[in-house]
Amino acid sequence: MAAAVSRHAPGRPRLDTLYSAIEMLESGTTTVQHIQGGLSGPEENWDRTVDDVVEAYREIGMRVSWSFMIRDRNQLTYEADDRFLARCRRMSPAISARS
Repeated sequence: MAAAVSRHAPGRPRLDTLYSAIEMLESGTTTVQHIQGGLSGPEENWDRTVDDVVEAYREIGMRVSWSFMIRDRNQLTYEADDRFLARCRRMSPAISARS
């Protein structure tokens, strides 16, 4: 189960994580896959945010698997984008019209 994004403690990742973790524990969840989205601000502050989130799970006693949310691309194929799109355009004039 992924941790829900809470609006209860915006900008305070430890408290936000604890709140979500309490809700999950109350529902019987003991392990969470925390997919960290919304890292903002200077990159040098990201480590602190991650540490606060992971420490909150440790503090409350939940097992956690943590990762960054990667959402800058929708990968449809393993070949280069331009090569894939060229092949699609050859197969469908409708795709060519939209590009």
